[in-house]
Amino acid sequence: MRRRSEKAKILVPAESVVNVNKLISVVVPVYNKSLYLAECIESIISQTYRNLEIILVNDGSSDNSLDICKMYEQLDERVIVVDKPNAGVSSARNAGLEIATGDYIGFVDADDFIDAGMYSTLLEQITRDGSDVCTMINYSIRRGSMVLNTRTDGPIEKRDALKELLLLQYPASMCVSLFSKDVIKKCKADEELHFFEDFEQHFRILLNSRRVSISTKSLYIYRVNESSINRTGINDKRLTCLTIYDKLVSELSGHYDELIEYSQFFRAHALISIIASLAKTYNPAEQYYMIVRESALGMLPDVVRSEYVPWKYILAIACNAASPKLSRGLLKIVKYR
Repeated sequence: MRRRSEKAKILVPAESVVNVNKLISVVVPVYNKSLYLAECIESIISQTYRNLEIILVNDGSSDNSLDICKMYEQLDERVIVVDKPNAGVSSARNAGLEIATGDYIGFVDADDFIDAGMYSTLLEQITRDGSDVCTMINYSIRRGSMVLNTRTDGPIEKRDALKELLLLQYPASMCVSLFSKDVIKKCKADEELHFFEDFEQHFRILLNSRRVSISTKSLYIYRVNESSINRTGINDKRLTCLTIYDKLVSELSGHYDELIEYSQFFRAHALISIIASLAKTYNPAEQYYMIVRESALGMLPDVVRSEYVPWKYILAIACNAASPKLSRGLLKIVKYR
């Protein structure tokens, strides 16, 4: 691993006049992404804001991703390569965060890419508002759709940000935000979570932030990955998200009690995601049916009383509380998502 040279010349375009001496560390977890990795790295090193520390964390790739990372380390002195055994995206992000020296920290997934002005835009918004975090509420999905929001650039009340996150109206992805090091280093990723882990970490970051900003710019481009955990059948990693609700309640209790009611929506949504993955799975193990049924039975009384949980969620949860196997058959027929 090569550290960023202290003598590196910082080239800042004339139009960039905000915080040009602030260092931004960009952490990129890399696992078998050789097909898209070069495009991702090129989009980062081409940022109009030049004062970057680019940390590429190879998480035990079995393809030539590490070779690509090392090539860019030789080409650009701002690039640092970390090579570690495979342990998942949260572990890789934490490894990068551990050595990051930036005043602000950002994350980019290795199969995505970013607009050349993304970090300049986010840093300018943070500086203008005096915020700890700035999140882009509009973003693009390549060969897909754009998420639209009618808000305007600027600060947002922390309670509103937390409420919207709990209702999944605020982007949970760690990649569409820029974070102050003082906040993000206190809120590292939970390496025991493997599904909705971005949501849980972003929740803690917002909770610990003094001020939050949003940007309406669309500068991060996601690439749809059919093999990602978000699009696969049921497995033990997906089930880890079922532990998040209790953590939300624990963190909110005594501080933001009025927000606990909104967490019922996330609680229901997480189980619906598990239910949908169960329907996609060929011959799932009996234990998954038991876990889904127990979870559905446990939350059904609360979600029925909640005004924030849609009726179709309540119906699906009720069906699974009665018989996950029957529900799975119905979902496969109607292709419920």
